[in-house]
Amino acid sequence: YQRRVRGVLDIFGFECFEVNRFEQFCINYANEKLHQHFIKLMFKLEQVEYLNENINVEFIEFKDNQPCVELIDKKPFGILHLLDEECIFPKGTDGSFIDKIHSTHATASAVYYEKPKKDWRTNFVIKHYAGDIIYVVTGFLDKNKDAFQDSGMKMSSDPFIVNLFTSPDSDQSALQDQGKKRLPRTSSVNASKSGKSGKVGPTVSGQFMGQLNNLMTTLDNTSIQYIRCVKPNNQKMPGVIEANYVLAQLRYSGMLECVKIRLMGYSVRRPFVDFFQRFRILSPSAKDLKSLVKAINIPLSDLQIGKTKVFCRDKILQQLEEKRTIILQKYVIKIQSRWRAFYARKKFKSMMAALTIIRLWKGYKARKQYLARMNAIHKFQAWYRQLRERRAFLKQVKDKREREKEQRERERVEREKREKEERERKEKQEKEERERREREEREERERRLKEDRERFLREEKEREERERREKAEREERERLERERREREEQERREREERERREREERERREREDRERREREEREARERREREEREERERKEREEKERREKKEQEEREKKEAQEKSCCSREKSNLLSRSTQSSSSRNRERNR
Repeated sequence: YQRRVRGVLDIFGFECFEVNRFEQFCINYANEKLHQHFIKLMFKLEQVEYLNENINVEFIEFKDNQPCVELIDKKPFGILHLLDEECIFPKGTDGSFIDKIHSTHATASAVYYEKPKKDWRTNFVIKHYAGDIIYVVTGFLDKNKDAFQDSGMKMSSDPFIVNLFTSPDSDQSALQDQGKKRLPRTSSVNASKSGKSGKVGPTVSGQFMGQLNNLMTTLDNTSIQYIRCVKPNNQKMPGVIEANYVLAQLRYSGMLECVKIRLMGYSVRRPFVDFFQRFRILSPSAKDLKSLVKAINIPLSDLQIGKTKVFCRDKILQQLEEKRTIILQKYVIKIQSRWRAFYARKKFKSMMAALTIIRLWKGYKARKQYLARMNAIHKFQAWYRQLRERRAFLKQVKDKREREKEQRERERVEREKREKEERERKEKQEKEERERREREEREERERRLKEDRERFLREEKEREERERREKAEREERERLERERREREEQERREREERERREREERERREREDRERREREEREARERREREEREERERKEREEKERREKKEQEEREKKEAQEKSCCSREKSNLLSRSTQSSSSRNRERNR
């Protein structure tokens, strides 16, 4: 038995508002996954099939969004996995989450992630295939924890409402033993606001990724037919088409690349056997596929032969089908003419055979009437003879019955006499037999009474022995039950001690990881500060060197002027140069 399902899935539209939060992030992630599935179905598989069949076709370059999908859901540094990891920590906040994803993905080689220059402490940018979208992380952790109190909903009388608010982990725990304890999963988070460890539930992002993966598995196992809807304008007005808006939708949905690859490729693909059997009628003398293609004279640009299939264009297939239809019509006309001739000959033979049948039928009917009359005569003669013989026979029977009646009367009298004698004899024998049985029964009762007394004494002894054994067995079972309870208590204490040690070890590892991350962040911050300080010092040195060079040039110019001046000004120039030297020394000292 194979289950058949027909479903409808709406995959239209990204959400891009003025403020995009956790809901828009999940919706756009789902659209990225569905667009990736469309790319794989329409482009990747198309080109892989051409490569496998060695078909010469010009390949179309298309934009693959696989890195963008991995940026969101790839383990262990995808944004959703980092969000789940941040929700596990009791002191996790939206600020620590945005710092973590900035430090992980805001690198120089990042293509689909961008750290905004403005409001980078609360925003991050993802470059989707539909465009760049800015997300605000405020409330990401609270919405991912899903702290909705659904206990009241679980008490609803409607099974559909109960199923909506039932965690998938509850179905798994029902399959486990009652004595086993479930360990918390890494993709879960405590819904309580106290921050203490306890029973955890699934996160919204974990559930969303699981449901989306199930949807993609269902799509991979089904035969998909895409229906692309195009919105003509944003005003919802009839007869108005915005060309740029429509072109953007076609570009985002990948329809332009799909049309290109269909026009440049081969849309008709038939296996060798199917193609040869269907179109061999065009050249009955062809022995194989190559001779058939050569005979029908099709250019190689419109038809190519791969390893297992024949690839051709739609117009070539239409031409071949038209030629095949014309040949089939000729054969059909020929078959119809042969069949009509055969049917006419068969009808004529049946008409000739009808005359013989009519003649034989009339002879058969006359013989039947003659035999019926002779049969009636014979029956009447037999009936009359039977009546005559019957009357003679009844008279003989009546005489015989009277003689037999007299004989039976005599036998009855003699039988009654014999029965009376026999009855008297039997009564005498029965009386003797009854006395003998009474005597034997009396002896038998006495013997049974004696056996009952002996059996009662024997059963009493066996009952006492059985009670003694049961008491001993009961004491033994109580002793074993006491030992088993002591052993279970010991095992329980050991299990609690083991769980306590595991919990301490887990807390120690978490503390070390937290310290390690803090240490790495501190080192990165110090490294950045050190680089900034060195950059400032380098700029100051360059500025100082430029200043000194400028002063040197001025000094040389002044010296040249001093040489051309009169001796009267030498004393003033000497004092002025002395002052400039002292000022330079003061600047160096500073």
